[in-house]
Amino acid sequence: MPMQHPRLSIEMIVYRLGVGLLMLAGASVCGAAEIDQLTPPAAPVPPFYFGIHNHRFHDQAMRPMIDFGTWRLWGAGVEWTLLQPKENEWNFRRLDFALSVANSSDYDVLLTFGRTPRWASAQPDRRSFYGPGEAAPPRNMNDFARFVRRVASRYKGRIKSYEVWNEPASSGFFSGTVEQMVEMTRIVDQEVARADPTARIVCPSPAKYESLNWFGRFVAAGGANYCDIIGYHFYTDSEFPEERLNLIRKVFDVLKAHDLTTKPVWDTESGLSIGNKNADSPAASARGHIARWLILTWASGVERFYWYAWDHDRLGFVNPSGDMREPELAAYQIVQKWMLGSSFQECARVDQRWNCHLTLKNGKSAILFWTQDNSKQAVDVTPPVWLEDLHGFAGSIQGGLVSITGDPVLVVQ
Repeated sequence: MPMQHPRLSIEMIVYRLGVGLLMLAGASVCGAAEIDQLTPPAAPVPPFYFGIHNHRFHDQAMRPMIDFGTWRLWGAGVEWTLLQPKENEWNFRRLDFALSVANSSDYDVLLTFGRTPRWASAQPDRRSFYGPGEAAPPRNMNDFARFVRRVASRYKGRIKSYEVWNEPASSGFFSGTVEQMVEMTRIVDQEVARADPTARIVCPSPAKYESLNWFGRFVAAGGANYCDIIGYHFYTDSEFPEERLNLIRKVFDVLKAHDLTTKPVWDTESGLSIGNKNADSPAASARGHIARWLILTWASGVERFYWYAWDHDRLGFVNPSGDMREPELAAYQIVQKWMLGSSFQECARVDQRWNCHLTLKNGKSAILFWTQDNSKQAVDVTPPVWLEDLHGFAGSIQGGLVSITGDPVLVVQ
């Protein structure tokens, strides 16, 4: 829960400034304005929107201490080469344990396939981000079909979603062709449907702008027809969190061109280097970046966001030694509280100012405000309202001008 600050600290937030006002009902500007408009999903934000990666789940102290709705098993020691180290040898101990952890935490599980065993690899000596041959397609597709069949049969009803491959546009993860990945996607669809018809298939998820060409060719070749869900990793290298909106729109443009806009889109992996001393940028603090990513990804129509990762040395809320990055974790928790169960009506930017109108889980109307360039601006909040920010302030203010920056604030009417 956000910490209640002393009333004196409100003076740090509210400024009586003689400037033009932005009323809670909307924006009013003089002259031409640059406008960006999003139409969020009508449904309330579900627990499943908030996804996580957890690599060291075998250590109870390294498991997430906050609630997430879903867990993506990638980098968790349950990839193909580890589950089937030899053609006739299987090792499900770690995946069995992962499923028991997921059950105790009430996680929905997404299992991502990847890392071809060397014995099954079409290029057993080719280098990869992992071991030799692990980025290559299988030499015999029947080996892959057998693997998928075995996993889907063993975990029927327990694993709800299967992702075909991790970042297939990168040669370090997949060195095969688009056509081979389409065939592997067809195999996953076929084998999972036979073993567990209730499970859903997530398309192989490419990453960043660099993978758009690969993604377009995969979709044009019919690969997305074998999936229930479109996966993408909306990482960007921009200091502006809003840059991901451009990438998301380009992915939706590809889907629109092939009449596939009815398929849900998931961001199955994205994160920020919050362990870097330079994580703050001129456009956003690390806390603001996290908050704006979470808010805008949902508002743009992406239905899940798997943060990478809980326990990563650079991108984790906890580093491998167990040190907590408390300000960033607190920001995630605060935004999660704002969003969970809330229904967004619209998100709009006029020049540098964003405002997102939503109905909170308790039925109250609220608006999220921030500035895209981290500039300080003022918002009129008369009559009295409730205000919360990413730094832990939560309290009633009696009207006036609230100073906003790149760190979103929630104003409840």
